[in-house]
Amino acid sequence: MKTDPEAHLHGAPHCDRCGRCLSVCPVYNVSLVETDSPRGRTDLTTAAASGELTPGPRFFETVDRCLLCRSCAVACPKGVDTAANVIAARAQVHRPQGLAATLGNAAMDALIPHRSFMSACVRAAGAFSRLLPADTAGRRHFPEYLPQVFSGRGVPAITGRPMQKRLPTRVLRSPGTPNRGTAVFFTGCFHGLVDSNPGLAAVKLLCDNGFDVLIPPDQQCCGAPALFSGRIKGFEAVLRKNLHALGRAEGPILTACPTCASVLRGHYPEHASAMHGPEPGQTRSIAPRVQEVLTFLAGLTSLSLPGSTPVRSAAVHEPCHFVHAGGERAAVAHILRKRGVELSLHGDTACCGGGGVSSLKNPDLARQLGSNAAGVIAASGAEVAAAACPGCVLQIGSHLGRTGSAMPALHPLEILCPIR
Repeated sequence: MKTDPEAHLHGAPHCDRCGRCLSVCPVYNVSLVETDSPRGRTDLTTAAASGELTPGPRFFETVDRCLLCRSCAVACPKGVDTAANVIAARAQVHRPQGLAATLGNAAMDALIPHRSFMSACVRAAGAFSRLLPADTAGRRHFPEYLPQVFSGRGVPAITGRPMQKRLPTRVLRSPGTPNRGTAVFFTGCFHGLVDSNPGLAAVKLLCDNGFDVLIPPDQQCCGAPALFSGRIKGFEAVLRKNLHALGRAEGPILTACPTCASVLRGHYPEHASAMHGPEPGQTRSIAPRVQEVLTFLAGLTSLSLPGSTPVRSAAVHEPCHFVHAGGERAAVAHILRKRGVELSLHGDTACCGGGGVSSLKNPDLARQLGSNAAGVIAASGAEVAAAACPGCVLQIGSHLGRTGSAMPALHPLEILCPIR
C-alpha cells in the first residue's frame, strides 16, 4: 500500500470470522473458495495493508473478482465493509500492467471526464452494433466465437439522440398539476447517452406529479467505473465537475441508476473529505439530497400514473446497488402493483453478475451468475423481466436471449411510462 494502511481497513479489524458474509456473497457461492469470500478478501487486504503480504497475481485476481455488490457489508454485524477495502486495495496496491490493462485504463481516463467524447464514442458504437447478430427478441450480442470477455455478451441498443439533446435543461411540470417544486435529474451515462427511455420516463412521471425537472447540462459520469477500478484521480476529476454542476441546483437530486445514486450519496462524501478546496462543504449539501427516482416516487403522498401499460405481469430482479446502497426494496413492487402489474417473481433472484468492470474482468463468473438469474426469471412465466439498473437489464436480457427466451428485460420506468 502506498499510504497509511489503517486508513483503508473500513472495519476489517473488527471481523470476528463468524461467516455470515459467506452465505450472501455471490462469488463465494459459485466458487466455494475461501479467498473468494468477503472474509477471505478481508484477510488478504488487511495483510497487504500491514505489510505482512506482498501482493502477487493471486492477490490481484482475488480483489478483481469482487463484484462490489455490498451484500456482505449489509450482512456483517461488525460493520466490516469489504467492498470499500477492495476499492482501496485496487487503488493503493501497485500492480504490473499488461497491454490490455494499459489500453483499458487509457480508454477509461479519456472517456470518464469528457462527456462529449464519450457521447461520440457511443454513437460510433451504435453504428457498429447494427452489424452484430441478434437473438429472438432482437437483442444484439457479440458472436460466440470471440474471446470469452466478448463471447455472446449483450450489446445495448442506442436509442436515438442523447437525453440532454432530446429535452431542454428545465422541463416544466405538466399543466394542471400542483406545484411541488423542482427536482434535479442526474442522467448517468447509460440513460443519458445509450438508452434514454428510462430517463425520459422518469422526467415525464416527475412532471406529471407536479415537479419542474432541472437537467444540469454540465453533469458528467458519476465516476463509478474509475472508482471501482481504483483510478482515484479520474474519479476525483469528475467528482469536482459534478459538485459544480449539482451544487448550484436546489431540490432533490434523482437518478434512475442505483449505482449512480450510491456513488453520489456514499462515495462522494468520503473522497471529498480528503480533498482541498470547497468539495467537502459542497458534498455535504448534495449527498443527503440524492435518491433513486423510484424510491422517491413511491414516497410521494399522492402518486399519479397517467396512461396505461400493456404489461400484465413482471418478474422483478432486485439490483444489488438498489437494495444494498440505500434503495427502498418495496418501492418497485409498490409502484408496479399500483399500475396493475402482477408480480410473478419479486426478490427471489440473486446477483446477476453484471457488475460493470468486474464482469469484464471475470466473464466466466459473470456468465454463470447471469445464467442462474435468467433461468429463475424465465421460469417465472412473467411477460417481462424488470430491473431498476441498466447493467442488470443488459445482463439479464443477454442471458434470457441465450436461453432462447423472447422475454424482454426492462427498467420498471419503461413499464410505468412507456416512451413511444
